[in-house]
Amino acid sequence: MPSRVPVDEDAILKAYDELGNGRAVARTLGIHENTVYAVRKRHRGACVRCGRPVLPGNKNCPDCQKHLREDVKAKRAERMRRGICMQCDEVVAPPSRCYCAEHRRRSAEEQVKRRSEVTAKRGHYRNGIPNQRQRERGIQGRYGESGVQIWRRDQGSCVVCGVAHGTKSVHIHHIDGNDQHSTVENMVCLCFYCHKLTHLLIEHPDPAKMLAWLRATYPDAPLA
Repeated sequence: MPSRVPVDEDAILKAYDELGNGRAVARTLGIHENTVYAVRKRHRGACVRCGRPVLPGNKNCPDCQKHLREDVKAKRAERMRRGICMQCDEVVAPPSRCYCAEHRRRSAEEQVKRRSEVTAKRGHYRNGIPNQRQRERGIQGRYGESGVQIWRRDQGSCVVCGVAHGTKSVHIHHIDGNDQHSTVENMVCLCFYCHKLTHLLIEHPDPAKMLAWLRATYPDAPLA
């Protein structure tokens, strides 16, 4: 169904104050007379269909809103039954059930644009890894402002291997092992592998023996 042409409500109200007649305003501005009356009702906080009071921000009362929704639903169902595009009178282009070829293309482009805007606004994940804004928001919710300070101090990179966030997942590590002690002095950024290895070595009953075994078994490995 064709979209409605927007009107300048301020110009309509100003013209009505000068002329005092809806028909004269409609002829002067080249619009339908009912549009003039609907704008005036909306300006007074009345339903544009029945004139009853409405809530702020609405232009229809609850009963008229329900009637309009049912009317739109019935019209859409009738168009789908006839195989007519929802935006024009062209035949629907399969596999779509609602739009012709042109409006199907426009709808797809609009969805891509809207999805990109929402992604940029909310900071959605990319390839399974949160972006900078999303990561800082999650850190602040879990570790407080100290976590954000640590993240920015270490520039979102592992202090051991230097890998940056976005290449691999970078975590916040508590040096003393107490995740309730979230202070600037007690936290540091580690990538997933360095973080996991750190906890494994700390929790190992004999870390020195483990490191000695690694040096003996893998002599070519770059072990300290």
